Amino acid sequence: MRLSLVPTPAYQGQEGISQLREVRNDLIKALRDGDWPRVRELDRVCGALVDRVLHAELDDKDALVETLSDLKGVYFSLIERCQDEVTRMAL
Repeated sequence: MRLSLVPTPAYQGQEGISQLREVRNDLIKALRDGDWPRVRELDRVCGALVDRVLHAELDDKDALVETLSDLKGVYFSLIERCQDEVTRMAL
């Protein structure tokens, strides 16, 4: 049996931005599909990833702001969807 190490992901620069965008896209898909366990998992991943990217060195602050703004929009949609679900369940 061979043991292989998984390389540590890079969080600085475009690599970190790309990872945030990937999580954003996955979150959008999970919301569309109504896959709540996946939404919960991606929410946890997103929080940790944002923290790591913010603490990494970034050359392009504008790209980070744009990406975080996009994420904020997804979370706004998530909150609206949850409110709709709660309203629907209460009826």
